[in-house]
Amino acid sequence: MLRISHRRPRRAGRLTAALAMALAVAVSARAEAPATADPGGQVARFVAADPTTFVAQAPPVPVAPRGMTLQVIDYIDCTKADDGHPMLHDGHSRVTTSDAGTYRETGAAPNSWFAYRFRVAGVARPHVIVLEFPDDADRMTAVAVAQPPNGDNEQPSARTEFGYRTGDLLPVSGRMAARWTLLYPTSDAPAALLVANWHARGPAALARVWVCVTAEDRLPPRRSRPMGGGRRAGLGLGDPRNLHSRFGGRADNLLGAMDYLGVDDVVFDAARGQAIHYDSKALGVRSSRTDTLMTALDGGGKGAVAAFCPDVSGGRWRLPGIEGDALRLEDNNVRNAWQAFITTDFLEPYGRRASFVGLLWGGPDRTAAFDRGMGAEYGELIARLQQAMEQTVRNGALFHMLGRPGPDAHLFSRPGSDWAVVARWQRSGKSPDDALSAHALAAWRDLGADAEAMGSQRRLVPMWRCGRDDGAAARFGRGAVPRYWMLDDLSRSPGLAAAAEGLYLSGLSLDGTPDRRVIGLAAPHFWWTWGELAPTLVPVGEAYWAPLAAALGEGMTPWALWTGADGSVALHEDDTRLVMNELMRMPLRRMEPYAGAPGYPVSVRTCNTGDRFHVQMANRSDVEVAVTVRWSAGGGDAELTEAAYTLPPWSVKAVAMPGTGRVVSVSQEAPGLEPLLVSRLDRYAADLEEARKAGVPLESAFDEALSQARQLRDARSWQALDRLLCETVVREPGLRQRVATDRPHADVPQAPGIVTDGRLDDWPADAAVLRLDDAQRLVCHPDVANQWQGPADLSAEVRLAWSQAGLHYAIVVTDDRPTQDENEAATMVFAPIDACRNYTGRALSARAVTVRRVAAAEPHCTTVRQGSVTVHEGLVPAEAFGDALRPAAGRTIAFNVLVCDSDDRAALPRPWQKSAAMAWSNSQDGYDPWTDAQTCGEITFK
Repeated sequence: MLRISHRRPRRAGRLTAALAMALAVAVSARAEAPATADPGGQVARFVAADPTTFVAQAPPVPVAPRGMTLQVIDYIDCTKADDGHPMLHDGHSRVTTSDAGTYRETGAAPNSWFAYRFRVAGVARPHVIVLEFPDDADRMTAVAVAQPPNGDNEQPSARTEFGYRTGDLLPVSGRMAARWTLLYPTSDAPAALLVANWHARGPAALARVWVCVTAEDRLPPRRSRPMGGGRRAGLGLGDPRNLHSRFGGRADNLLGAMDYLGVDDVVFDAARGQAIHYDSKALGVRSSRTDTLMTALDGGGKGAVAAFCPDVSGGRWRLPGIEGDALRLEDNNVRNAWQAFITTDFLEPYGRRASFVGLLWGGPDRTAAFDRGMGAEYGELIARLQQAMEQTVRNGALFHMLGRPGPDAHLFSRPGSDWAVVARWQRSGKSPDDALSAHALAAWRDLGADAEAMGSQRRLVPMWRCGRDDGAAARFGRGAVPRYWMLDDLSRSPGLAAAAEGLYLSGLSLDGTPDRRVIGLAAPHFWWTWGELAPTLVPVGEAYWAPLAAALGEGMTPWALWTGADGSVALHEDDTRLVMNELMRMPLRRMEPYAGAPGYPVSVRTCNTGDRFHVQMANRSDVEVAVTVRWSAGGGDAELTEAAYTLPPWSVKAVAMPGTGRVVSVSQEAPGLEPLLVSRLDRYAADLEEARKAGVPLESAFDEALSQARQLRDARSWQALDRLLCETVVREPGLRQRVATDRPHADVPQAPGIVTDGRLDDWPADAAVLRLDDAQRLVCHPDVANQWQGPADLSAEVRLAWSQAGLHYAIVVTDDRPTQDENEAATMVFAPIDACRNYTGRALSARAVTVRRVAAAEPHCTTVRQGSVTVHEGLVPAEAFGDALRPAAGRTIAFNVLVCDSDDRAALPRPWQKSAAMAWSNSQDGYDPWTDAQTCGEITFK
């Protein structure tokens, strides 16, 4: 694939606070008038209104946290055009109806939003925010709840973020679903609830909101015993200042939340990128919250984990006060970064009260600069860092990942690119499991590891990352996530099993978001944090907990640690509490499958630990299953016990009985399983038919899979059918949306007389004109904030023509604040037409074609700026295309053009992030439009 980028001339940018303002005062990003804290006086009228009017209209709360008695203090009916609450949106929100009912939805563009204000009842008191939304379509909804900023960075205002996902690889129920989250207000000011669309395929939606307080004014504690085997679990807080924003400034609220969730430790980032709040000459200033938190944790019997995690995994990287490009770092830069790091005192605020310290440093990319630059100093620096931590904190433990394994510790990340794995799988004829396992094992062995050798390590942290929506999960289907857990080989290694039972194995890591980092800590502890905005969470938590259920069902020893990214937001608390309660009943050892049970949809495993008999059930399906277990508590048939359990989709249940025992019989009932699988098979068949009608060329493997699936249906082999639809059939359901999506098309005329001078007066009237000027062209991507203010903020007109010399182009970009920032490149992408039409290995291989960047100073292009308008005019020489892409009459190729904006780079979370990006063809969400041919439209040379 060929890619050409242009940068605009440099001009100073300025900081904005658009997102913070939207959250706090819900001001429309499209408004032309200056923003105000109370547009139209809505908030003033709302505050003066009788609150009982809203509460009286509220139907019963659809879902409540376990153990809590709720009192409704406010109710928002989003289905009404004006329900009396202050409400603003970006101009695209509307009330609509589906089979699930009536609800309000955003526009289809990414980050389209609407927002309400609502009442709170008391500072620092736990508020339960219950949201009801339709489970009727493919949606990814981000929700933020916040109070207006108070301007005090040391005492920030209340804020919590979470989200929910419906559709895509998850079956929709066609009904309303509900989730809840916690808010601890820091003032009496009405809070804002912001709902935003996280991707471009379907709008975000919300029907009703209940704002409640707990009758007991606190969270109920967990009523189950701690985990066995010396294991601990932790809540990621990230920054001590989150005590205020997440827990109302009260340490007792934090301790209450920990008791409710069943966790023992708080995990801090000791020094996080831009946000450093500790007493260190090198790393920033100390937060007054640190001492408060440490004292409260000590008094409450809780522990603290101080973790340091610089990110040098590739591309742009940073340490506090140090920033660079990992691809251009020289050896001295790497050494200097390490010297600055190991001489800091970032742990001092925690002193001996911190329990553990962990480290993760990028990798394991063997070509990365930190690997090339360290050389013989690698071991010395690790030893110095280990010594520093052992002198500073209690129970200090270092785990490292620097491109190669150390002499007594291994830490590994998910290797390589998903694309290479997928392409090799499709060419090999192997199962996805075999291809992934072979790929992972080959990479780990390149680093000097194998399953048995790893099992002998005293300190072992096999870690890798795979998020719910990363490339492999999107292409392989729902089952791709647990397959990255080395289930087929490494987790069944006797060496690893022995290490786990001996408490030498720290854990197995699953990252909640694919592009963030994870931290491993010393055995026998584990902890997790959660991903920002958590948009991949779904109504019953399958997206996060399904990998756990699948892994346990496959026989994984429950020594895993689960991590996500950042500590600023909460995973759905009820799910966490439920899973923690089950983990506490599980022994730290392998459990054997019960031979008398079918193993699907619920896998039943058992083991004896001397004084206790354990039964573990893992539902590995999308439906609710009723399980009845009969066992003999004393080992004889005379003392039989029978119990019935209902397992929700992708859930785990653990039972621990005193004494020795054995399972006598297991029965399962899942009436919803057969209709669900049959409907999915029918959907797959319809997808294929629609793809053919759209003229999409499909390989024979798709029809072969359909034939095999029908045979399995007729044989009532439901487990094999489920596996086939989830794993062998790529991205089922939804094939039609990938291969048969309507793509933009343009005819490109011949025009041999164009001169590249930036004036455009010699362009023919019939030149192809592509316009990027509305919200539907916005790109949804993790590296794009989409703080788009309208066409004056960013838009473009692209002209195309061709001649024997090559492809002529003119990209006219409108940007109110153009800069020469590298993030403001205009990019054109070219690929063979099969690369975007054919969902096969040929499509994937197109990504490997060399990417070419053209600077403005090169002979075939020129850049001219007049105020807010920048003109890129140029010629892509015919010889640059290659035989498959070279312009020729009648030829059609895949094409896309993107323009980006970086007005507010300093205010964005990541240095490489863009404030906005627009693409001519952007309907293929979940792919990278800068590198992936599947996102392209089509152009035909006339």
